[in-house]
Amino acid sequence: MYRFSIDLSMLPKEKMKKASNGHVYINLVAGEKREKDQYGQDVYVAVDQSKEEREANEKRIYVGGGWAVKPTASISPDQVNSLPPADLMNDDLPFEVG
Repeated sequence: MYRFSIDLSMLPKEKMKKASNGHVYINLVAGEKREKDQYGQDVYVAVDQSKEEREANEKRIYVGGGWAVKPTASISPDQVNSLPPADLMNDDLPFEVG
């Protein structure tokens, strides 16, 4: 998972598309940097390029950055396996299990 911020003022209007539902969209890409920058950010966000733009080696428009968030489990699979079976017949769940 990535957590990042985008500078909306850097989004090029010519890349924005209005859908039939009236919403405005822009295609972005996010990826991990080779190394962290001076702010400790290891993720970049850029405006997506067409195949033609990539082949012409057009400069990528970077619009934000952030961090890769690595979730940590509060309980390991081995700890789950060592737990006693749940008594689902005598629970206080607001729905039926079964």
